[in-house]
Amino acid sequence: SSVSQPAQVYFKNCQARIASLLSVMRLHCVVGFTALFASGIETLPNCTTPEDDSGLKTAMTSLTLSNMCKHHDPPMEDADFVQQCETFCSVGGKQVGLPLVMGTTTFGFDHTQMKQLCMGDSGDDVPRYNESEVEYCEDRSDALSLISRRVAQFVSAVQVFKEEQRALRAKMQYEVGELQTELRSADFQRQMDKEVDKIEVLRDTFREFRQEATGTGQAEFKSAMDEVKSSGDLLKKVMDESLQLFSEFLDNCNTMFLSVGSQNEFLLDICAQANEACVDAEGAAHVGCCCAVNPVTAGTAKIDGISELLELDASVDRRLQATSTDVCAEARELAKDAVADAQQRVRDFGSESLLQEQEAAMRDAYPEYSEKCGGGRRLEDLAGSRSREPVDDRPEPPPAADSRRAAVCEPTVDKATGLKVAITARSEDAMCKHGTPLTDDDMVEQCAKFCEPDGVQLLMGSATYGFSLDDAGSVCLPGPDQVLDHNATHIAECEKNSQAFSRVEVRAALLIARLEEFAAARLFYTAEVSVAVQELQDFVRSDEFNVKMDKAVDKMALFRSEIRKRIVEGLAASAGKQRLLSSMEALKAPSEALKLSLEVDLEKIRVFTEECNDLYLAPGPNKEFILDICGQGNEACFSDPKSLRVSCCCAKNPLANFGDGRQHLVNGITMFDEAWVAGGRRLQQENSSDSVVLDVCAEAWTAARPAVEQTWQDIADIGHAATVQAYLGEMKTSYGDSYCSFTLEGHDFEDSASSAVQTGVVWLGVSGLAMFMVREI
Repeated sequence: SSVSQPAQVYFKNCQARIASLLSVMRLHCVVGFTALFASGIETLPNCTTPEDDSGLKTAMTSLTLSNMCKHHDPPMEDADFVQQCETFCSVGGKQVGLPLVMGTTTFGFDHTQMKQLCMGDSGDDVPRYNESEVEYCEDRSDALSLISRRVAQFVSAVQVFKEEQRALRAKMQYEVGELQTELRSADFQRQMDKEVDKIEVLRDTFREFRQEATGTGQAEFKSAMDEVKSSGDLLKKVMDESLQLFSEFLDNCNTMFLSVGSQNEFLLDICAQANEACVDAEGAAHVGCCCAVNPVTAGTAKIDGISELLELDASVDRRLQATSTDVCAEARELAKDAVADAQQRVRDFGSESLLQEQEAAMRDAYPEYSEKCGGGRRLEDLAGSRSREPVDDRPEPPPAADSRRAAVCEPTVDKATGLKVAITARSEDAMCKHGTPLTDDDMVEQCAKFCEPDGVQLLMGSATYGFSLDDAGSVCLPGPDQVLDHNATHIAECEKNSQAFSRVEVRAALLIARLEEFAAARLFYTAEVSVAVQELQDFVRSDEFNVKMDKAVDKMALFRSEIRKRIVEGLAASAGKQRLLSSMEALKAPSEALKLSLEVDLEKIRVFTEECNDLYLAPGPNKEFILDICGQGNEACFSDPKSLRVSCCCAKNPLANFGDGRQHLVNGITMFDEAWVAGGRRLQQENSSDSVVLDVCAEAWTAARPAVEQTWQDIADIGHAATVQAYLGEMKTSYGDSYCSFTLEGHDFEDSASSAVQTGVVWLGVSGLAMFMVREI
């Protein structure tokens, strides 16, 4: 009961925070209470602050009211003033603004002088007070955060989709294996022995396979594709709503505004310096603090103010989110469970090789990213990779007199489609069972070779039955009873629309890269502000300045002139300021490009997924649609209606390779040593099995790396490597291993990230020693 009411409130707040803070903070809190109680509170009673119509408030601490600066035990020093000011001016617990300490142990100011400095009286003052402009910037400060979060959700959906796409390919490979097992089974062989119309039995079997491959077996894949579309729609919506606001924010809010806290407090009265007069009294000389914050670098125009020592409200969390979202780390966190589930299904289907191939492709395409982050081809490689044409590396065929093959059976061309029959040296040498006999396994192997890497093998025939080209063509070519679809115009439209996906990815990657560069530029400018503040503080405490202040009649005018020279003029053309301006400008074009791509390409993605989910004939790069493997029942040429031959054609579902950029999904005869199509030439498809690897986050990281690492180096060069370290600590705390850092030679930021976070916690604990009281001006 002997403890004053303010002390009781303070101690209660301390108890509420103890449960969630480190033990070192508990110690500071108890020490703080003891100091307040021992020194006695409110030894400077009856101090009030002047009334003002602006609504701005002045905050006082228990230290302000309990004693003069030099009469505290121990006396308050310049470092204590700086510490309290930095706490008051923090944004989400971080130093991203300009804390202005007004006064030292040797001089102070009254309230009118402090207000004059803090509120400014010209457009280029620092800080600059304009309530309507601050409100304008606050209304737009969330725009970048909203865009970043929606981009992260879209990228997350893309990551899950690609893994589900891989799982779909694994499932199809598994089902193809099951199909081949069924076709080679004793039961199926007995059924075929009994059937008169064998090709109809085979067509029915393939139709059932087609139904499963494009229907119920795609539930997870279709769900992932729906999520890509819905998250894309949400991204488009937020781009429509927020992009203009973000552009206005960049253009109009790159200014050091006077900042206020959640209770509208703009000024902190720290302590009385020269006498016991209240800060608004005539002849008063107090040490005070106000804050200048650039909304573009801080993400807000609001400071923590006294809330840092009270319960943090939702607005603080919002500001933290606004300045600390890493798009790709956020995307990985959102996607990681679904990605792990899809990858496990790939393994369950026995297709671990698909995951290994992806890892190898990533290492080849993005070696630095893969080494650093475990994961992505360069933008400049994409166009060339997608437009690559097959290379003719085979000489003219030998004259007919030197080749029995050309004289015996010529490969034919389907007149309706222009598609070609392919033959190999083995198909001309002898029947399946003559010479070196071809077993059923050998036939499956040749069919798989023809359809690699991503075609679905449809083997027609075995050691016990075969078909003519007309019968086999009824499976592969369009017709009344077609099994596979082949509409050249429709397929071309599907291929055209499939590229919409990669266009969105490329534009998203470029925007993310520019966001990374913008985040680095923010850090650089913040570090430069810190350097300028430190230089100002050092100069203000110097003998040179104190001599000037002793002589000055208008001490505030002298103080303001030094602020203008060292802060306003010093930062006006600084490297960090220019880097910030250029990175702001660089954000606009990719933002608009992504917005435009979403407007155009989301509809194409929708059309593709709804109209191209089927099994289509998959010709090779030479237009070869069917491989004549060998004669099973006679020696007649494949084109003879009476022939009985084993053959193979390939199917594809475009969804399984949506957006990978390849023109041909099967190798055809390009992988055979000796194989022909009509015309006697073989076109060799260069790197036909390699899809165009595009990983959004790997692409963004690689594109941003030079600029970000140069900026980090510039920050280190001005003595503020700790700024990068603190940022990295925040990212690691928020995202763990999902965050992929950049590197800087000579600075192991990652190993010291945890210590940076702990240092921040201790700093907050030390700063929580004083109780704040808020009074209106």
